[in-house]
This record gives sequence, C-alpha cells and structure tokens, in this order.
Amino acid sequence: MLFDSWYSSLQNIKDTRDYGWRWLCRIKSNRQVNPDKSGNVPIREVELQTEGRVVHLKGYGMEGV
Repeated sequence: MLFDSWYSSLQNIKDTRDYGWRWLCRIKSNRQVNPDKSGNVPIREVELQTEGRVVHLKGYGMEGV
C-alpha cells in the first residue's frame, strides 16, 4: 500500500500491517526511530541509504524505511 505522510499515523500503519499488507509512505521528520539499538532519535537525524534502512519505529517494530 502506498500513501502520503498525512495518513502515516502509527495506528494506520499498524492496521495496514494487520491486514498483511506491506506499506510504503513518507513519515514526518520528527517521528522517533531507533536505527542501531542505542536509543530513539528523530528520523531526520538518521542517515538513509538509497536502498533503504531497517529501523525500529517507536511503537511499531523493525521495518525498512
């Protein structure tokens, strides 16, 4: 499922996961992620590679971004 950051609330992406669907969306730059198991930081501070990166989205779990 592809959608805009307007719909990327934690509950919406959890519901999408519960349907068994894979999702792709932009998320707000202040969303907290844990890229290396050392603590949460805003995603705007995480270096992302072209092929993506697996991070823990606070309240969701490990997923590729």
